[in-house]
Amino acid sequence: MLRSFLRLPTGGSAGALLARKVELLQFLVNGYSYKMIASVLFISLATVQSHVRNSYAKLHVNCGRETVVVAMREKIV
Repeated sequence: MLRSFLRLPTGGSAGALLARKVELLQFLVNGYSYKMIASVLFISLATVQSHVRNSYAKLHVNCGRETVVVAMREKIV
């Protein structure tokens, strides 16, 4: 389950998308707000929110705090 989250296929936008989600999780673990992440990565706040929400299903969590806890516990970040 979590291994598929970390799998980074070579080439194409799917690989970049998965890498971006892991990158966003790293920022969340480091205490960045969604607005700060959007500013640093030059993406919209809505894009950050969308990536985080999509990560919920992959990690089987219901909120941002749980996402950070699971990401740290499973050594994703």
